[in-house]
Amino acid sequence: MAEREERTKHPGGRPRLEFDLRLVEDLGKIQSTHSELAAVLNVSIETVKRRLKEDPEFCAAYEKGLENGKSSLRRIQWKAALGGNTTMQIWLGKQYLSQRDMHSAELTGAKGEPLIPAQMVTGLDDATRTLLRELRGRLPRTRQEGALATLRSASLRSTSPTPAALAALPTCVPGAAGPALVPGTPRTEGEQ
Repeated sequence: MAEREERTKHPGGRPRLEFDLRLVEDLGKIQSTHSELAAVLNVSIETVKRRLKEDPEFCAAYEKGLENGKSSLRRIQWKAALGGNTTMQIWLGKQYLSQRDMHSAELTGAKGEPLIPAQMVTGLDDATRTLLRELRGRLPRTRQEGALATLRSASLRSTSPTPAALAALPTCVPGAAGPALVPGTPRTEGEQ
């Protein structure tokens, strides 16, 4: 019995699987994943990963296929863009020319009025009003409007803005002047 086992055993262990490298390259061209490669070759993913690591010819065929596939796809995209496909032209512009979409939104009420009337900023304590007076002259106009919206939002929830609402004020820019943040707050000299 022992003799029979010795005769049927392969002398160097299990025979190495041979793969059609042309098929491996073709699978790379369509950007097949390791899992897809394993399924088509009828082997485990571990076998594919091991071959990619240990077999230079297998790895070279797969890598060549991946790169040729990318090149073919790029060629088709350029052809589509040059043929007048505006979607492809925009996409390629974003990829290679650093172009991007610009989105802006302006929130106002009817006739450009603020969404929350300025009169709703009420119930501020003296310390908050003093802080706002200090900030008023330092914030650029756009940041002041943002800070005012933050404070208006806070005033709807409580009689005085919370420390978190005050902390949400934008970074101050020394020397920038703009309109008063709180209605009825007197301007200092030199502000008009």
